[in-house]
Amino acid sequence: MKILVENKVPFLHGLLEEYADVDYAHPDEITPQRVRDVDAMIVRTRTRCDASLLGGSRCRFVATATIGTDHIDLSWCASRGIAVANAPGCNAPAVAQYVFGTIAALRPALPMTAHTLAVIGVGHVGSIVARWARSLDMRVLLCDPPRSRAEGGTQWCSLADHIPHAPHRRRPRPHPPPRIGRVDALPSAQTTRHKCRTRPGGGQRRARPGARPQSRGRRRRRLLGR
Repeated sequence: MKILVENKVPFLHGLLEEYADVDYAHPDEITPQRVRDVDAMIVRTRTRCDASLLGGSRCRFVATATIGTDHIDLSWCASRGIAVANAPGCNAPAVAQYVFGTIAALRPALPMTAHTLAVIGVGHVGSIVARWARSLDMRVLLCDPPRSRAEGGTQWCSLADHIPHAPHRRRPRPHPPPRIGRVDALPSAQTTRHKCRTRPGGGQRRARPGARPQSRGRRRRRLLGR
């Protein structure tokens, strides 16, 4: 059996050689010719696994050392009998390590047992953070309204009653608001007068031809009505 491994995947050297012929390749070197005689592949996001790469290959298994699978044509692989495996949650322990490393850096003089940690959102990452915190004898507060409603129990606390008193809070990263439509949210007179459009090259030009060029700062002030 021959396995092709993207050389950006860490900690694999020496683990598979006992069981297969292993070929390590840079992502730029993974070509249809390189994968023609491989039985399995281990990749990351830089390697696009679809018909253009695997159409002439005997590969029957693709593993990606990532959470997402956007770089893999799942439907095409399924139609060709190619099994696909990803690694959901593979970075969760690293996030937990960051949480405790930050607490130790911010309060180096205090032992971990002196801290109260509030975990807002007890999902995959939050569960690991809570478990590690308890193993360090920290006081742990759990706040997850959806889980509280679904599971019940007395282990949950409310955001309003308890969390403001916790010196450390771990909460999921909020999604940023969409940028599209911010100009349209201004009064209609301003949006029609100052609307900009993007050229294919990435720059911007005014919708009214022949208008006097404006600096970014001046255009922003006019959009905001200043």
